Amino acid sequence: MRTFCGSMLTVFLFLAGTVAQAGFHEASDAYKSGNYSVALAEFKRLAANGDAGAQYNLGLMYANGHGVSQDFQEALAWYRKAAEQGETAAQIALGWLYAQGQVVERDYEQAMVWYRKAAQHGDATAQLNVGWMYARGQAVEQDYRQAVAWYHKAAEQGNASAQYNLGLMYRNGNGMPVDLVQAHKWFDVAVAHGNDDVQQNRLRSKPK
Repeated sequence: MRTFCGSMLTVFLFLAGTVAQAGFHEASDAYKSGNYSVALAEFKRLAANGDAGAQYNLGLMYANGHGVSQDFQEALAWYRKAAEQGETAAQIALGWLYAQGQVVERDYEQAMVWYRKAAQHGDATAQLNVGWMYARGQAVEQDYRQAVAWYHKAAEQGNASAQYNLGLMYRNGNGMPVDLVQAHKWFDVAVAHGNDDVQQNRLRSKPK
């Protein structure tokens, strides 16, 4: 079964829910316009003062090498600071580092800890990743029912990868009886949300 796990390198926080400082918006605008030096300086200032959104964005800039030399150790340090304050994007990024063994020793248990924290706050990517780990039996005993439950949570929020994975679970009868009607439904929804990998599975699963 093909599954998908969210990456840490694509989500930049342009708004932080608890941040009212004009500096955060100034830094975000600078980042969007490619003025990384201004963004870096302002995020560093805010991050040093404990702003979780700025800490995460600073980590992301180090991870991607935007305005600085790529440095995953530095990214890890800032992700951890933000994650410990409850920043869900940072929790996912930290989980990803542990799951991939990037900078740190691969540790699926730690990956699951951080994914679960973000998932319990309703983050769809984290819910997808928790489901993925249950489906693969990483850090937990393989449990297709749990995988289906978490995929459902993410799929209902519009996560196309979770919708695709859910379609596969219904098609293959993982965690529930085979149900090609439900499989086709979720494959169609995944396509509508931009998942281009689903076409062959959708055709193979189409009920007569």
